[in-house]
Amino acid sequence: MHKHIIASALALTAFTQTGCTIISHFVQKKKSDDAAAAEAADQKKLEATIAAKDLSKLKTECAGTAETGPKRDWCAGYQQVFTANASNMQCDTAWKEYNGSADIRTQQMTEAMALALADCEKWDLYFTELVPNAGSIAIRPMDERLEKAFLTQTTSGGDIKPEVGSAVLGHLLGLQQNKKATGTCDDYLAASDIYSDNATYVRILVEKKCTGAVQIFEQGLLSDDGYVRANSCTGLAKVGEAKHIKPLENLAWTDKFEGPNYTMPVRESCRDAYGKLETRLSM
Repeated sequence: MHKHIIASALALTAFTQTGCTIISHFVQKKKSDDAAAAEAADQKKLEATIAAKDLSKLKTECAGTAETGPKRDWCAGYQQVFTANASNMQCDTAWKEYNGSADIRTQQMTEAMALALADCEKWDLYFTELVPNAGSIAIRPMDERLEKAFLTQTTSGGDIKPEVGSAVLGHLLGLQQNKKATGTCDDYLAASDIYSDNATYVRILVEKKCTGAVQIFEQGLLSDDGYVRANSCTGLAKVGEAKHIKPLENLAWTDKFEGPNYTMPVRESCRDAYGKLETRLSM
């Protein structure tokens, strides 16, 4: 009798444990199925919202809740829609959206904003707010429209901080070297009062072989900036006169400016320049 009771108790325990395991399995499966269904529904809603280009809804869902936290898929959807449609939006609307998305902003969004401002010619906003905050990310996607805007802004007394001007000039030098710049020597020379002691600006004048830049190159030989001196030597090699041979030769042997890795950029440029100038004048 005692053995029978023990066996019955063991059987009941085993049945109870098995039953609990089965019930637990079904509960977990239902939770998993419910989560998968909710995820699929959320994904379907996300796709529909992206198709509708509803930035407001995308941003709201992106923020999530205290329980869920930010929802990355929705944030990515917002970034995707803004980037693809910034140029098709009203500039003020796009700018408001851009400014209100600092916590989820991407490089692609900044580039799209830059091009949108170019499309609607909001250059004051571009030069005074976007570039100072975003830097090269806002400059990199720009095309030849930037050249005209920059030169106009500069010569008309527009507000451009020196560091912004230097960064933009670097991009314009790239456009010049890639034959995409359309500004004339006169266009650039009009900006000399502000940028004549900027090495990149001087380099652009060199690339353009501006004969009207001789005086700028002469002054550049006396600059405190070693790269301005080096670029001015190169410029005089192209458009200089016989009177410039001696100053070039002098800098080639006496300049003390050192570049990276113990290079002597001014000496090297001026040595090359006075030889080329002599050859050009003798032909």
